Amino acid sequence: MPLELTVLGSNPAWPSPSGACSGYLLQSDETSVLLDCGTGVLERLRSRIEPEHLGSIVLSHLHFDHWLDLIPLRYHLTYEAQAEHRIDLYLPKGGSALLHEVTRGVDPNPEFFTGTFNLHEYDVQDTLHLGDLSATMRQTLHPIDTFAMRFELDGRVLAYTADTGWMPELAPFLYDAHLLLCEAAWGASEGDPSIHLCAAQAGKLAAAAAVERLLLTHLPRAQANASVDRARMSFTGNVEYASEGLRVRL
Repeated sequence: MPLELTVLGSNPAWPSPSGACSGYLLQSDETSVLLDCGTGVLERLRSRIEPEHLGSIVLSHLHFDHWLDLIPLRYHLTYEAQAEHRIDLYLPKGGSALLHEVTRGVDPNPEFFTGTFNLHEYDVQDTLHLGDLSATMRQTLHPIDTFAMRFELDGRVLAYTADTGWMPELAPFLYDAHLLLCEAAWGASEGDPSIHLCAAQAGKLAAAAAVERLLLTHLPRAQANASVDRARMSFTGNVEYASEGLRVRL
């Protein structure tokens, strides 16, 4: 199998009806990687593969809409799947302590996550080796530490902005990607460019990075069509909305 992306969830911090927040499944011949795990993602993941078959989970940052379904996932792995191996969970620096702090008020078990996952904290200079995939990071413009990611396999490249404000200097990191999964939380309108992108900015970033294909994500489904139209004003390549269930082979 070449590198394949399945969109599990593409909504912002609140899901649309029957939708889910950020979550993407990357699959290759050797591994399956869950990229972010927001609200509603677990159910959609299970429609594709059983979670215990994941090789790893990578979180771009620790806002709730990118990790909250780790909690029901942990319960599934512990009590239903009774998984014999721990899935590698990659977090930004300080992530292990934050997860523990959030959950200890309702479950003081210090191994709530570490008993189920192998926790690893990454930094911007790291390269992650995920089966036959490699991933490099670039910090973005966002209120907490957040990392764009570049996944590569046999010369094919998937770039993911994660959450970011307007940051033209991100373009070299994304350059020449076959697929750019780009946030556009402000949709067809304009918002605070220090927190998120609008669709027009996503199009400009894709053009500056000379990517092959642009997939808009992290925006309400109701704004999808107008957002795609706005992005096309700046980017002449293929532009789509990251609708849930969409599968893209690179």
